Amino acid sequence: GGARRGWDPERIKWTEANDELLFERVKRFGGRVLRRERGWTIIAQPFPGLSVAAVTTRAHKIMRTRNTSIETLVMQGFGNE
Repeated sequence: GGARRGWDPERIKWTEANDELLFERVKRFGGRVLRRERGWTIIAQPFPGLSVAAVTTRAHKIMRTRNTSIETLVMQGFGNE
């Protein structure tokens, strides 16, 4: 779908290596945070029935702008700005 342009819903490399708080939130609701040579890959399946969702730089920006949680963003599917 056009609403999901610019990010892979299954696997994203995360390059802001200092954001430990975000990683902790992802892990708390069941996500996996993998350390890769060129940054972070975050894979999350926080809610039953939801397809694999990944945290992206874009999503993180939305999270900061809305002052909302990553859990809320995953529920919303990162689809809207």
